[in-house]
Amino acid sequence: MDHHCPWTHNCVSHFTFPHFIRFLFYAVISMIYLERFLYIRIAVLWNNRSLPSVCSTFVAMANRFILFH
Repeated sequence: MDHHCPWTHNCVSHFTFPHFIRFLFYAVISMIYLERFLYIRIAVLWNNRSLPSVCSTFVAMANRFILFH
């Protein structure tokens, strides 16, 4: 059952297994939370896709999203 976890830099054993499961749970919840905010930001950019000049193309919008993120 013992193995080394590269993400926590710790060995997972019978004693640390509950902490490891809790870590996995919080990691998944954090990624869902981040995905929600990214979706909101992409939705705003998509709704403003008809703006003139620098935001006129999808490539420009993607570039702006990456640079200002």
